[in-house]
Amino acid sequence: MSWNIRRLPVVALVGLLAVTAGWAQEPPNNAIRLGVAYHQPQGESTIEDEFGDIDLDWDSATGWFASYERRFGGLLGLELMYTESDPDINVNGEALSEGVSFTAATAGLNFHFFGRGAIDLYAAPLIGYAFFGSAEDVEFSDNFMYGAALGIDIGLGKGGFALTGSVRYLKTEAEVENEDINIDFDPLIITFGAAFRF
Repeated sequence: MSWNIRRLPVVALVGLLAVTAGWAQEPPNNAIRLGVAYHQPQGESTIEDEFGDIDLDWDSATGWFASYERRFGGLLGLELMYTESDPDINVNGEALSEGVSFTAATAGLNFHFFGRGAIDLYAAPLIGYAFFGSAEDVEFSDNFMYGAALGIDIGLGKGGFALTGSVRYLKTEAEVENEDINIDFDPLIITFGAAFRF
């Protein structure tokens, strides 16, 4: 997929924010979160070859994230998140390239344990889609993913600003195009940044 297509979720977030900004009856029904995302792929695979096994795994990478959440009542909210990074893929411990573009777009149904308190702890099941770039001459297919999230917002005064952080685990794999090779990816994503609740 092209660079522009992979970033359509960001455009969608902005459009959704514009549409829903006027819905709020009791603030804060909306939240925008932005910051740094640390991606630690947990997956690895072994390919059996006549010359010996080939071990494939991934290095960690640092990227960024952006999300928008719309609250429904005091406890539930729908969060759309976009994140990307460029982790290396390793073949028998050696980096194959300078980084494989990884982009994730997810949707989660957040359950907020403390309602709209200054400390806002939430958990969510996640579904989404993973977009992979290429490594050297190897092309990877995009894939569905699912997982779970645990996050927290810590309010900074009464102005709506907050510190935010989360841990997200997703199950997916990178499929080598035109080959019967699937490499587990399964990223653990740790985010930290700022939020604005309104």
